Amino acid sequence: MPYIDPFVLAFILLGTIVFTTHLWRRGARRLRFFVGAWLAFYGIVLTCMMVAHSIDILYKAYMGGVGRDGMPWVYNFKMYGLHLLGGVLVWQGVKCLRAVQSISAGGHLYNQEALQATIVTLIVVIPLFPLQTFFTVLLTVLSMVSLLMLGVGRSQLQKRHEAPTQAEVV
Repeated sequence: MPYIDPFVLAFILLGTIVFTTHLWRRGARRLRFFVGAWLAFYGIVLTCMMVAHSIDILYKAYMGGVGRDGMPWVYNFKMYGLHLLGGVLVWQGVKCLRAVQSISAGGHLYNQEALQATIVTLIVVIPLFPLQTFFTVLLTVLSMVSLLMLGVGRSQLQKRHEAPTQAEVV
């Protein structure tokens, strides 16, 4: 599809603004806001990029485009695999966005669902390095930052549980 990249970037920007505004209005501040905003950005990037990926493949197949190998796009195992890749990564993005909802509702900054989504994304994306270097590196770096954010959230959770209560201090 000729001009899909600007639309993807616009949706990522708009979605991030909407989710961060939602976080702020729900009372998320400081670290809660920062972790939630990052997970929102990460989830939106995954979701928008992979939805655009699938739309682009359908567009090329419908319009009679040719693939990298010079063969016309037809429904075969390769096209199925590309749509499956898109579907799996869209689902991981949705899981991260659900984690943002949990964080905005006052849940822990460390979210098991977001951690699983990030790990699955890494497992799916890293083997694609020889085939699609740019997007593999981009999604790997974003996933690593997401793991770092979740690690910060986990350390905050552990600090809360280790902090002495008022009764223990007295």
